[in-house]
Amino acid sequence: MTGVQTCALPILDVLNGRQFQTAAAIGERFAEVNLPATGETVRHLLLVAELRGLVCSGPLQGSVHTYGLVDELIAPTPPLDRDAAVRQLVHRFFGGHGPASEHDLRRWTTLTLAEIRDALADLDDALQSVTCDGMTLWFDPTLVDRSSPRRRVALLPTFDEAYLTYRSVNVARTPGHPHGDKPHTFAEAGGGVVIVDRCDAGWWKRTNRGSGAMVIRLGLATSLDPEQRRLLAIEAVDLAAFFGRDASIELVDP
Repeated sequence: MTGVQTCALPILDVLNGRQFQTAAAIGERFAEVNLPATGETVRHLLLVAELRGLVCSGPLQGSVHTYGLVDELIAPTPPLDRDAAVRQLVHRFFGGHGPASEHDLRRWTTLTLAEIRDALADLDDALQSVTCDGMTLWFDPTLVDRSSPRRRVALLPTFDEAYLTYRSVNVARTPGHPHGDKPHTFAEAGGGVVIVDRCDAGWWKRTNRGSGAMVIRLGLATSLDPEQRRLLAIEAVDLAAFFGRDASIELVDP
């Protein structure tokens, strides 16, 4: 029996019956049966278990992610041949990320452009396209709501797909950006990019305090007006509330 198969046994045991557990709790179970139980080792083993279709994400416990068993949470699906699986993947990508280009999909998969284009031809009745700046963008018209009000501000996490998915999207920077012309470093977790009126307006980072407060530090472009700053403060309060905390906002001088 391989090491991964051996580790699968306590994972099955601790999660069986929809007993959603955090990585830390699973690590404690590993330690009980003399398996590697350090944080990084446990997370890598859980990653392998996810790739092999054994575990998947469960509900949050506060702000902490949990794991559950795939067989208990995801209904069985009939097997697909490769062509059908590619069509389904292409449809789901453009349904969830559209309008997007074929190159955006190519960036996130091992599919070739030929496979993507063949699938798009087969999905001609399910997907629609629009041309923007000479580029063809695909979307599912039954899923994209073009009438919904546009949000003016957003605190996007470091790896948010709205910022990273689209290879050719160049988000303009607000004048007076704290990084100037330098790219975001994303050196610290728990933060990301500040978007204001569809422009990159700075950076943010969150940390928790034992008092139940969440400190949200904002490095903002100097040209933002009072209304834009007010909307960002509301966004920060909403973010903290999502985690069940009170917001403490700190502005960082550029």
